[in-house]
Amino acid sequence: MPEQQTANLKPSARFLPPPSRKKRVASALAACGACRRRKSKCNAERPKCSVCLDRGTECEYDTNATETHTQALKRKFSELESERAAYKQIYEVLQSKSDREAGEILQRIRSGVDINTIVRIVNYGDPQGDLTLVPETRYRYAFPYASEMPSWLLRPGNPYLASEIYDYALNPLAQLPSPASSSSSSPRIGLHLEPYMKPFYGVTILQPWLDTVKPSKWTTISNDDDLMRKLLEAYILHDYDWFTAFHKDFFLEDMANGRHRFCTPLLVNVVLCCGSHCLSRLQDRAEYWNPKTLSYQFLAETKRLFEYEAGLEKPEGSVHDPGWVQTHQRWLARRLTTIQTADLLALLYALSGIDRIGFRYTLRAVEMAYEIDLFRRPPEELDADTKTVWGFTGWALFSWQTMNCYYYCRTPLVRVPPETPLPDPASNQAWYGEMWIRYPLSQSRLPMQHPVFCKAKTELWVIINDFSLFAFTRPDPRKVISPPELLPFYQKFIHWMRELPEPLTPRKMAFPHQLMMHMQYHNVLMAILKPIKGLDWGVENPPAESPLEAYENSLVCYETVIRLYYLRHGFHAPSSFLVNFLGTLAQATLDAIATNQDATRADHLKSTILLAVKGLYEQGLSHYVSKVVFRMFSSMMKAEDAQTFKRLTTINDEVTEDELNGPLKHPVSSDWPGYNSSYNEGAIPLSGMVEALSLDPDSGGPSGSTR
Repeated sequence: MPEQQTANLKPSARFLPPPSRKKRVASALAACGACRRRKSKCNAERPKCSVCLDRGTECEYDTNATETHTQALKRKFSELESERAAYKQIYEVLQSKSDREAGEILQRIRSGVDINTIVRIVNYGDPQGDLTLVPETRYRYAFPYASEMPSWLLRPGNPYLASEIYDYALNPLAQLPSPASSSSSSPRIGLHLEPYMKPFYGVTILQPWLDTVKPSKWTTISNDDDLMRKLLEAYILHDYDWFTAFHKDFFLEDMANGRHRFCTPLLVNVVLCCGSHCLSRLQDRAEYWNPKTLSYQFLAETKRLFEYEAGLEKPEGSVHDPGWVQTHQRWLARRLTTIQTADLLALLYALSGIDRIGFRYTLRAVEMAYEIDLFRRPPEELDADTKTVWGFTGWALFSWQTMNCYYYCRTPLVRVPPETPLPDPASNQAWYGEMWIRYPLSQSRLPMQHPVFCKAKTELWVIINDFSLFAFTRPDPRKVISPPELLPFYQKFIHWMRELPEPLTPRKMAFPHQLMMHMQYHNVLMAILKPIKGLDWGVENPPAESPLEAYENSLVCYETVIRLYYLRHGFHAPSSFLVNFLGTLAQATLDAIATNQDATRADHLKSTILLAVKGLYEQGLSHYVSKVVFRMFSSMMKAEDAQTFKRLTTINDEVTEDELNGPLKHPVSSDWPGYNSSYNEGAIPLSGMVEALSLDPDSGGPSGSTR
């Protein structure tokens, strides 16, 4: 514009944006608070929208990432309705119960127990004692036999001794008064401290749609929606973070709205089956062969539906035919949910001790993935939601097959990671889907940091897949990998640890799945370093730690993390993959006991084996393979240690002699390798290791005992 024309304009007009500037497009999702107040067009980006970025203003949301304002209002209204119904129910219960029962409820109310916990206890009872009670903020678990942390773990350079869990679990000066014993003037626990001071099992999940879904519309097994919502919640809380086969936000939203894009009866039934193993109040939940259990019934229905869905053929037609395009997109969406189901079926069979059958579902999932080119970028004609689920499913399957092939010493089924890049959680949190929780006695909600965890965990699986590809495709996989060949993989693992986001560091980790990721890291390091721990690196500029020092340091860190997990969270809440970590610790401890000459170490070694076996027993209440591994290690323990374990362990009732020494209830068909082996050793599979254990005469298996 010429200078003379510009001078004639009003002063404010000189600062108008150029006409070609692109207009902001308002998102259909809920706007941030600042944009609503100033009535700006908000693009609803998180953690900060573009308008707030331009203006440099605070950007805060009071809705979930995938909600519109209408959906948020409906959710909040539903939450208020649920709260009102809970208070009404407790009022009616107080009217009808005996004085003793009403007194117990009032005592819980006065001690600060939240209304939802009281309703759960009234409806479902309190079968596991403090499992359904609000945990005291000061509460921590005590190690069996020897209550202190073993001296060999208290070594310089152990980063987990600086963790906040360690501070608050073992430092009495850091403890705050418990709500049950404190007055109303007691200091309030800081929001960021709750994960370090309270066990995880007391949390409530705040998940959009979870309170409104009606699973009975998707399954024929049960019409009890309250129970099935509990199954969904139990799976999401305890196993979803580690075994992330599907995108929970799209799944739950479609279930609530009756849409069949990312939710199908097939996927609903398999998720309910997983949840039936995670809900602690269900008796005999580990008995997958028992027709009376929900786990059996949901599994049978899943298998029936899977045979049909997996057999659906790709529709024939032309991209120029709009009708065919829609049919093809629906088929692709159903293929995605079928692949997700296959992942979870393989998991369920592995946790039941019959992974030889389960691996067939992994193979079928990979076959279907290649059929639709899942590991390539999603087709352009797909809508944005389907593209997200496409990429998410590809990475989930890649991670699952990596876990399978690494632990079973197999060549990876998928050699190259998916082409869809993993988004930055800071700029695209919705791609991963956050998980929000609330601790008892708190009105605040906390994020579980699922996006940063999911990305870091997946990046770890990429390194592990690369190692498996190198180790298990060699002409002689049993040959030890030389230190110079192993060094690049070791350096990748070290770099991964150093680059962890702050919430996942040894200092800040808090939630069970975060601690398990550190167990996984050290578990792999120990396995790859064990064959070369007597050698040098054999390079000009070696790492500061020798292979032996690195191995011993990882072993120390490994046990420390497991002990911290137990101190804060205990072992009774289901966590499927703990069986692997506890089994490795048990084997390492038995090896140390066999060679120990130091009497001062004996009590702590005994404490460690009792701790590991205790965890296996408690996890065995949910998954049969844990019960099998528990039985295997209990047969390896000294008789006096086994009896000590029996005296010290009280879960519901005492551990019975039959559980400790009796027959297995069901045969095992598992290729899971032994816990005392490394990548280069021909391990005896789990089936062979437990073959000598007596089986129930009704099963037709071998009899006799190893004791």
